[in-house]
Amino acid sequence: MRGPLRNRRTVSLQELLKQYPHYGAVRQVNTDGIRERYHSLQLRVQRPFANGFNFLLAYNYNQEKIEEFFNKEEQFVNRFRWEDSVRPRHRMSLAGTWEVPIGRGRQMLNQLHPLLNAVVGGWTTSYIFWYNAGDRLRFGMMEVVGEPKIDNPNKWGYMFNPQAFRFIPDSGFKVRTNPKSYPGVQGPGYKSLDLTLSKFFRLSERFQLEFRMEAYNATNTFTGANPSTDVTAATFGRVTAMRAGTLGREFQYNMRLHF
Repeated sequence: MRGPLRNRRTVSLQELLKQYPHYGAVRQVNTDGIRERYHSLQLRVQRPFANGFNFLLAYNYNQEKIEEFFNKEEQFVNRFRWEDSVRPRHRMSLAGTWEVPIGRGRQMLNQLHPLLNAVVGGWTTSYIFWYNAGDRLRFGMMEVVGEPKIDNPNKWGYMFNPQAFRFIPDSGFKVRTNPKSYPGVQGPGYKSLDLTLSKFFRLSERFQLEFRMEAYNATNTFTGANPSTDVTAATFGRVTAMRAGTLGREFQYNMRLHF
């Protein structure tokens, strides 16, 4: 007999009753006939660099739907339903550069003494801010007895109403009827602000020294992971961890010699 069952001392009756027990679970990928729809609205406002200042503001709204099997019964008859993607609907980003108007060659105090100008003059700052709405949450098979959406979702509290769901005993022998997702029920949004402060010191006609300070997640904003959607978990509906790939505030300093 091929497959993992050949290495077991005992095999359950449930496994032996399957038509081809030695194959184990069969996973279907790249299912033929599945479609996907994506609609997007993109806006951009830009100010070219002038008078020591520029910025770029961009916004994207997207709506994505994918055909999926709603439950295992529909999988057997190869029937699909349109389901909303888990991707965030809204994304905004803002970036720009500002030359602080103080010091020689700038709009204010342009006759500073060279020593004073080396300290307070000639600085340039840049920034990048971005915001993503939360991911649309997906739920397993459970009974819905109330309104899942709440008016004030909080990453320090509940992101949805946990009392709206109930566990279904022996769910493996019942047909799923509850939706996979619900309007307005999503994970915490995430945002970040990165700042840079830099200055060039001219050493000679050929050499310039650049001093640069960088702050990542300058506001030290906590980015929570999606809450638990397991109705049997004690943390159902709550955020209990930091989102993967995010960090707290970080500072970086460097100096570069340009020639």
